[in-house]
Amino acid sequence: MPRPSPPWTRALLPLTVLLVAGGVRASASAAQERVFRTYGPEHGLEVPPVWALAQDSVGFIWIGAESGLFRFDGAEIARWAPDRVRHMVMDIAVSPEGRVVAMTAEGSIHEVDGPSVSEVPIPWEPTDTPRRSGRVMAFDSAGALWVHVGDSIWAVEADGHGSSVHRPSDLDGEMPRGLVQAATGALVLTGGGLWRVGSDRHPERLYRINHETQEVLVWAIEPEPGRVLALINVSSTRIPRVIEIQGGRVREVETSAPLPESRAIMLREREGTIWLALDRFLAAVRPGERPEVLGPQEGFESGGALLIDRERSLWVGSFVGLHQYVEPDTRIWAERQGIPSRHTRFIGRSGSAYWIMTWGGPALLEHTRSGWSATPTPWDSRSHICTAPDGATWTASEDSLVELRGARARPRPGLRPPVHGCAPSAGGGAWLGMIDGLAYVRANPTEIIEVEMPLADEVRDPRPALLEDREGRVWVGAGRSLCHAPAAELLARGTGPWRCEDLATPSGVLGMVQLEDGRLWAALGSGGLLENTGDGWVPRPIDDAATQTVHSLEPSPSGGVWIVGGGMLRRVRVAEDEELRVLEELTPWHGIPGEVAGDLLEEPSGDVWLATNQGVVHVPASVRFAEPLLPPVELVEARVDNRQIPIDGPLVLPHDENRLELRFAALAFRHRAGLRHEVRLSAEDPWTAAPGEPLFRWVDLPPGTYHAEYRVSRDGETWATTGAGFTFRVEPPWYATWWFLLLSGLAALGFVALLYRARVGYLVELERQRTRIAMDLHDQVGSGLASVGILSGV
Repeated sequence: MPRPSPPWTRALLPLTVLLVAGGVRASASAAQERVFRTYGPEHGLEVPPVWALAQDSVGFIWIGAESGLFRFDGAEIARWAPDRVRHMVMDIAVSPEGRVVAMTAEGSIHEVDGPSVSEVPIPWEPTDTPRRSGRVMAFDSAGALWVHVGDSIWAVEADGHGSSVHRPSDLDGEMPRGLVQAATGALVLTGGGLWRVGSDRHPERLYRINHETQEVLVWAIEPEPGRVLALINVSSTRIPRVIEIQGGRVREVETSAPLPESRAIMLREREGTIWLALDRFLAAVRPGERPEVLGPQEGFESGGALLIDRERSLWVGSFVGLHQYVEPDTRIWAERQGIPSRHTRFIGRSGSAYWIMTWGGPALLEHTRSGWSATPTPWDSRSHICTAPDGATWTASEDSLVELRGARARPRPGLRPPVHGCAPSAGGGAWLGMIDGLAYVRANPTEIIEVEMPLADEVRDPRPALLEDREGRVWVGAGRSLCHAPAAELLARGTGPWRCEDLATPSGVLGMVQLEDGRLWAALGSGGLLENTGDGWVPRPIDDAATQTVHSLEPSPSGGVWIVGGGMLRRVRVAEDEELRVLEELTPWHGIPGEVAGDLLEEPSGDVWLATNQGVVHVPASVRFAEPLLPPVELVEARVDNRQIPIDGPLVLPHDENRLELRFAALAFRHRAGLRHEVRLSAEDPWTAAPGEPLFRWVDLPPGTYHAEYRVSRDGETWATTGAGFTFRVEPPWYATWWFLLLSGLAALGFVALLYRARVGYLVELERQRTRIAMDLHDQVGSGLASVGILSGV
């Protein structure tokens, strides 16, 4: 039965504590962490810094470094034509039709030509030298190559036969300082502003620098035709600013706080965010918000070349190597952002506030106009966080139940914390697992009902598994048992006819959920998943999972159920054939640090929050629902007996040297561990799965013609195969060649003919001999008969 609250409790209830007032607020400008990788000499990228980045039409990433030109295929960074490109590569440009050219610091231009390079003829004097930093080359839409050397801008036609030049006199006397590729023509940066040089070669001024308040324009891009984003520096403060030029109008991109004082190097726009490479920082500018600045504390060493690849990853060249920000829109909050501990346990939302429970205590996470801020709470707890249907969010401090309303927390004395589990109730409140049993709580009207659990002392403490199903039963995990009782009787009598079932498992139940079709699931931690279809609890294997560890089960507003566990963040549904269908899977492709989480919160907007041992992770809906691209595949290397051979033509192998090795490239850079590889040797053969990287070896193949094919997939259903094939032939041994078989056949026929002739000759001679014998016998008999006749006559 409901118990009336004592007077001292009623006196405390109106007292509302604003937690953020007593906490130590983290800096609003603190940048959130992100998953990023760094590639350096240990990965094949010899002698950074990285000066230039580009991605070609196939999908390879080209890197210009201090030690030359490099190509990255996702698995290997290989130096390109080291015998031809011996100097620092300061810029790389890619034409619309796929030409890749690189300029060295000495001024030579090399075009990639298969496994080597060819030097591009230049119409200017070799004594003219390019700038030592910045962009100096750009292709226009017609394929002409624009190059900045000395004090001039040259345009070399696509066929190499024609060229034109623009000098400072063509640009109002302003000295060129760099080039940027544009949708039409090229953007030319000068000491006085920004110009567009079109296919008609007539310069058009887009922006004029105010030399009284501004410094030289340092970088610009054209993210879409007719719209230009540019960086300028304010002379008095040395603080970069971003301007937008569109339709002849110029406006500054307003932010709620200035950028740090620094030297601007480059900018790119990605999904509405303008990323700036500064000399010491990487900054994210979003209109109306405080710029987010990543620096040494977030692992960022220095700014440099920027690239946004086809998978929408952000690449940054620096003095220490090449950085890849896998998914810049996925953010992580940890100690540096104000979270007490990066080892987070639970997450819940109340209004616009997010409450985080870590092993170091709770924290409040809010988003304001100034950006995200995290605040540790003045009280300690390790309790679950539960949101009831009436909108109240419940947790516990070290000595009291706590009701959360937005960023405010109100103590609710009367129950002994901590909260060991929770479940929403059809009555509008929530069921909480307390140290003395169960409690039903509701905020409006205020109601707290304690429920007895007649269980053994060793399992009296309810576990995190709590559920009120659609049949009105309350389920409680207690040790290795699952118990249930009618919710109506529990609320009316404070107890109920508990029915318990031993699960015969060494693991306790950590979570429960009811599926759309009414069946129940229970999470057993390392014990996997149990399912109750009405005839008892049976194991439900999770196919293709790295582990069977399930930490929690969360119903999804998008449909299905989230399975949250070790190496597994899947949204699933039971199909008509009773198979478990994976509707969605969160992986490092989405920018999360691994695939291990303890709790998951999916918002109606589609955003997902994860409690991980690396911090609180926010995956926006735009990232979650972005379709991962199938990577293009290419053959990159072929070897016979460990000797590299050309891959641009058919190959013929002798029968005794047919040890062939083919290395294909799946041009994926975000999450290669999630790729599935298959290979076959002919169209009639079945596809064979190949674990690891796409490196295949064949030894002692039978003579014949083969066409090795490779394909790659992310889900095992849709496959990419374009361009991944190689035809070769294995020669038979000399004794199995056609000419040897023909000669052998002719020799055999000759030998048979010879034998036949010998046999016929022998038979003829034998017949002759028989004839002679017969004639001799005839003569002798005739002579004898004549003698007899004569004697008779006598």
